[in-house]
Amino acid sequence: EDSGYMARVAFVMDKLLRKIGLSGRSFVPMLVGFGCSVPAIMATRTLSSERDRKMTILLTPFMSCSAKLPIYTLMIGAFFPAEYRALAMIGLYVFGILCGMLYALLLKITKFRGEPVPFVMELPNYRMPGLKSVALLLWEKAKDFLQRAFTVIFLATIIIWFLQS
Repeated sequence: EDSGYMARVAFVMDKLLRKIGLSGRSFVPMLVGFGCSVPAIMATRTLSSERDRKMTILLTPFMSCSAKLPIYTLMIGAFFPAEYRALAMIGLYVFGILCGMLYALLLKITKFRGEPVPFVMELPNYRMPGLKSVALLLWEKAKDFLQRAFTVIFLATIIIWFLQS
């Protein structure tokens, strides 16, 4: 984000996403959806249009997040011979994207009629992010994750341990 690249990616993807009823700003949350759907859905808060926000939230689960990867691996290992497993994995990712696009077109002509919000954004200059700002951001995100996730994991571990004894 600090480099100015994300705004340009949104700008470049705007023309393609308009064909399925979204603006280019929806690309970043959907891209995050390949890592994890939960932060991707949370990232839709940045979208200015309620129409784009709701549509992006409905489409994000079609992106194959890392939680789906073990399931895909298990199913592919069980049903496909070794020489076709890589192709099957790629096929599942592509299938998810195509289903998402078809669903977006369906939403565009039914529930979310009308044009997406026009893409108006000032493109920042490219710049190299400072090491200090990257380190500070990394520290804040890691600390936030550890505080929230560790608390839940620790409490769940204590409860499970208590129930087992």
